[in-house]
Amino acid sequence: MIFTYRNLIKLVNRFIKAQLLGFLFLRAATFKLPKKIKTKGKFINLYLPNEHGIKISFVEILLDDVYKLNLIKKMSLKNNFLIRSILDIGANCGLFCVAARLNFPSSIINAYEPNLFIRKYLKYQSSLFNFNYFIKAVGKNDGSLTLHINPQESVLSSSSNDFSQYKVNQIVHKVVPKLSIKKVFQRTPNKILDIVKMDCEGAEWEILTELNIWKHVRFLTMEYHLDKSSNYNNITKAINKIGFVLVTNLRKSKGLNYGTLLAYNPKMISQ
Repeated sequence: MIFTYRNLIKLVNRFIKAQLLGFLFLRAATFKLPKKIKTKGKFINLYLPNEHGIKISFVEILLDDVYKLNLIKKMSLKNNFLIRSILDIGANCGLFCVAARLNFPSSIINAYEPNLFIRKYLKYQSSLFNFNYFIKAVGKNDGSLTLHINPQESVLSSSSNDFSQYKVNQIVHKVVPKLSIKKVFQRTPNKILDIVKMDCEGAEWEILTELNIWKHVRFLTMEYHLDKSSNYNNITKAINKIGFVLVTNLRKSKGLNYGTLLAYNPKMISQ
């Protein structure tokens, strides 16, 4: 790979952010998950599985800020409101919740994750970073779904029937409870969600159809997943339908079926 100026800037930014969090980052190839991070001058322990996907997620969420929490903070300050409530759909081990807590110390954070195999990690992070967690999936309606779990790589677990990302003997099938986004919203203080983060392997499409919920949300930050029935135009249409405005440009690349985006509700930002 050609080492471009853009790569250099990213590397420097990662190095600086890692220093602020109290550990050393030199390059992705040699990166090891830190056992603790620093905040407000003191170290807090982490408990994470030693998985390749978790290493990538750690770098993306805590060093690269792929969910644009810093930008959300700037926009909230500019518009004179505080981030008080955060919903994390697809929390995995709680890395987004950790980043959210670092950025918004006084917010209430509720996290949902259906994978029972990583409950112990999520529970540990929740106790130290003060957020609530629920071992449930989230969708349009109450019910259940079959979760296809890769025990070696928790980030690859999915409700999709596409097993191309697995070796056959790695798949574990679990029927897990699913809670409707309406019931999830009922746990929201003051009936306003300042930030909704989604990384739910395709379930984002059905959640985005609950238009009444999104009237009460300020920011949406998410990892989107495309399949044979969806494309970049579907993303734009879904965001426009809930009345949100895209902040980030969609990363259109051949062979890339996922990406991240940030959008906001102009009616809620002006309040």
